[in-house]
Amino acid sequence: MRMMTVERVFNRFPSMIRKLSKELGKDVVIDISGQDTELDRSIIDEIGDPLVHLLRNAIDHGIETPDVRKLVDKPEKGRVTLEAYHRGNHVYIDISDDGAGINRERVMKKAIENNLISESDAASRSDFDLFQLLFAPGFSTAEEVTDVSGRGVGLDVVKQTFEQLGGKIIIQSEEGKGSTFSIQLPLTLSIMDVLFIQCEEEIYGIPTSQLIETAIAPHEDKIVMQGQVMLQYRGQIIPVIELKEAFQVPVRSTAAEEGHFEDTFTSYLIVKHDKKAAAIAVDQFIGQQDVVIKPLGKRLSTVRGISGATILGNGTIAFIIDATQLLEERGR
Repeated sequence: MRMMTVERVFNRFPSMIRKLSKELGKDVVIDISGQDTELDRSIIDEIGDPLVHLLRNAIDHGIETPDVRKLVDKPEKGRVTLEAYHRGNHVYIDISDDGAGINRERVMKKAIENNLISESDAASRSDFDLFQLLFAPGFSTAEEVTDVSGRGVGLDVVKQTFEQLGGKIIIQSEEGKGSTFSIQLPLTLSIMDVLFIQCEEEIYGIPTSQLIETAIAPHEDKIVMQGQVMLQYRGQIIPVIELKEAFQVPVRSTAAEEGHFEDTFTSYLIVKHDKKAAAIAVDQFIGQQDVVIKPLGKRLSTVRGISGATILGNGTIAFIIDATQLLEERGR
């Protein structure tokens, strides 16, 4: 029921293309396919503005004016293609144009000026790697600032929007022949690959996208520095958060009688935190599974460190951990 076709977003683009083409003195047609491709409603609601920006860029930067196209033996009418399609567990949206393409030398010169790469590094980079620098904040190769583009803002925000949705975007271009912006998006945000763990008698899940790895370490690998419990992990010292303490999980009185393994070793979720690693101490790992994530109601949405819940096969509710929120809350 959460799935919707991209037609809802795509329908507004033909009139926008006609209007913009007229303003810029260009003759552009748009070919749209895959309108019946389905995406999660929450993704559909977010992709409209980024796609508008990419299409405006294609017409402003990519498609040449009719007289220029005529000089290089191209049809006077420029063409932009917008295509959506499924592949595996992802939806792809490609925006292509048959315009001038991206000038490698201009991108390389601007990247060196902005200290994104060195001159020696620039020469060895492939076109593909170099063109990804267009997503750097403030990067623009436009010689003039117009109402349409050239202000050095936009593409970095476009990339950030797609990445926040769990997707990614890449650029492919050939000078004189055109460019393609290819966007990969998850089919749905409601289904996640989750690792289930146990803390006393409670079950929690954590999205595998937040995990670096799982680890089991002896107690002596834990140290206390300035009042903070830390773990010696792969040559680093990383912070530890006890899930029992964070969520105030009731401790079973019989826990000490149920075996000695937990007395000498601790299980950890090694997660990403501020471009580094952190460890979440748990009792044990249960297993990995694709599950449907349900949002929390208003009363529970204020609980830090929990992003949603899922119903297990036996009817038990398992809360889904948001590691980033959990660690930020601990750092306060």
